[in-house]
Amino acid sequence: WLLTILYIPRIGDSILILHYNIYLGPDVFGNWYELLMLPGLGFVVTLINLGLGFWLLRRELFLAKLIAITSIPVQLVLGSALWLILSINRLV
Repeated sequence: WLLTILYIPRIGDSILILHYNIYLGPDVFGNWYELLMLPGLGFVVTLINLGLGFWLLRRELFLAKLIAITSIPVQLVLGSALWLILSINRLV
């Protein structure tokens, strides 16, 4: 997630595509710093899962492992969404 900052251009007020719909094309636009919401969301989800995992570790081992395992697909989905947004904007 930290490498995302290298791919995001900091060109003043340049507008980037933040969401692409296959039926309508680009439908949500914004500034470069709005792309950092996906890594931020991933970080928050990871922190919440870590907290819940440590809290459940002594109480319910299976749920603690399940929470740890579900963090991986969440990060993969957010990472692929960010990669697609960057590729639509031709930044990758």
